[in-house]
Amino acid sequence: MTDTPLVSVAAINYNNSKYVIETLDSIRYQTYANIELIIVDDCSTDNSVELIDSWLRTYAGKYRFIKHETNKGVCAACNTGLKNTTGKYFSIIATDDIMLPEKIATQVAVLEVTGNIVAAVYSDAYMIDDDSYPIEGLFIQDHRQFKEMPSGHIYEILLQGNYIPGMALLFKRSVFEDVGYYDESLIYEDYDMWLRIAKKYNIIFDNYISVKYRKRPGGLTSTIKNWRFSDIKIFLKHIDAPIPVERLHNLVFEAYALNDMDTMPLIKELGSKTNNNYFKIAYFLWEFRISPEFGNKVLVKESELNAVSPPEIIKDEKSDLMMFTEKICALFPLENLKTFACDAYYNNATDGMELNICLANKTNNRYFKTLYFICKFRVPHVIGAIILAKEQKYVDINLVPQIKEGDHSGQLQFTWQICALLPIEHLKSIAYEVYCQNVKDGTLLIKELLKKTNNRYFRTAYLLCEFRIPTVFGEKVLANKKEYIGTGFPSDIKEGDYPDIMIFVEQISAVLPVESLKVIARDAYFNNAGETKPLIVALAKKKRNRYIKAVSLLWKYQVFVPKGKAILSRIEGEKSDRSNWFTDMEV
Repeated sequence: MTDTPLVSVAAINYNNSKYVIETLDSIRYQTYANIELIIVDDCSTDNSVELIDSWLRTYAGKYRFIKHETNKGVCAACNTGLKNTTGKYFSIIATDDIMLPEKIATQVAVLEVTGNIVAAVYSDAYMIDDDSYPIEGLFIQDHRQFKEMPSGHIYEILLQGNYIPGMALLFKRSVFEDVGYYDESLIYEDYDMWLRIAKKYNIIFDNYISVKYRKRPGGLTSTIKNWRFSDIKIFLKHIDAPIPVERLHNLVFEAYALNDMDTMPLIKELGSKTNNNYFKIAYFLWEFRISPEFGNKVLVKESELNAVSPPEIIKDEKSDLMMFTEKICALFPLENLKTFACDAYYNNATDGMELNICLANKTNNRYFKTLYFICKFRVPHVIGAIILAKEQKYVDINLVPQIKEGDHSGQLQFTWQICALLPIEHLKSIAYEVYCQNVKDGTLLIKELLKKTNNRYFRTAYLLCEFRIPTVFGEKVLANKKEYIGTGFPSDIKEGDYPDIMIFVEQISAVLPVESLKVIARDAYFNNAGETKPLIVALAKKKRNRYIKAVSLLWKYQVFVPKGKAILSRIEGEKSDRSNWFTDMEV
């Protein structure tokens, strides 16, 4: 025994009580003597653990029996087995498969005469059914067809699909110190490991059929519901190699059609790294909630262009989106495009706003521009539906200028459109969402609504935005002012217009307690919110509160914030409010 190298065999068990003894006996009766047996149970719920314990009481060889307290999955179980081995060689087997008696002896003899470039030897496998009766054919021909069995550098052959029976391999244990352990984020263990090894080492074939593979309904292969995530994650590791594009196209389409939310982010990464239009378009189809009924037409058209460009030719996201828009605009009539854009809005698609920009600029259609602004200003769906229903009648194509970043003419156009379509209460809801969600350019929209309607509610919302009043306070102000639907204020808003500030001060002073006003004043000073400075001055005059007056003076004389904090802390800590402090002083 001491003249032969130690071989570690890891037997992985999960609920295999019907087969486990047959597997363990096949290891016991190996003609090769110097074996250490590592049994890993992945928290079985049947009686297989009791059967293994009983079997081990009759086993005279070296062994360890490791029992997981929770089910960790096959990859984690394989790692447990691998980490507890000490042999020169390593073999792994599931406890429903069977080793033939000469398996270890034959494969050790092959590896003992190889150099460092060889990592493992593999063979074909017989197939058996659930009751151990033979199934016609061999494992490899059931998966792939070869005139001659691949041997040596088989990396590129493996990339086209796995064909090696995992239990038929014998590895040099040292290889795992180089390539690492099994990837536990995957749902199956073998293919990823074979590729990682084959990329750096040779794997040689031996004609001796060394194992029996059990093909059964309840096995791992038949019970895995979603291979896509693991398959695509594996190929992302080999993106610089000749990956099987047609196979990936099928996986990607399945993930899109089945709304596979776990896999789709990997497809976005796949498109970016390969620069393959099919993957990019499939991701956009999913992202914009375009139904497979329509999306399949785009992908069938695109599948003809399946060449993978070098990774360094990567387009930016805007050009990818424009490319996608070009594809769908070329294939679908306007009404279909409207459906896509609407679905992106109603399903809150992340890039829905960008899609509608592209569609508006490509088709020059007013409907898409309206959708763009509905998305941009977070118009609630119930209100957006009313706007879009009215907009359906506008099918003219010469109404929409190009939408550019920082171009505010659209806000004006959108405001006039929605004001004509919606009652005042709906407009107020839009303004409320714009303020509460801090929408970019929202102040400009509310300003246009105010000019159009001359409504007190919009004046209040505009000033809340303009003075950056935190929503925790501003929501209370707006909730208190919903009853005001009149036009009792001047409509023109001018920079530094103190009457507007005083109107706002009157409103917030009536709604918020002095403690809230103090917080608004303090935060504006700490954050140097210059546009809020006139508001704080007006609040100090209105409320005649010592704390707020102190904030306005600290700001006026540009006292550094750390020192100002100390002063305000002292004032805050005084028991008396002393609201008449500085009453005669001009603030």
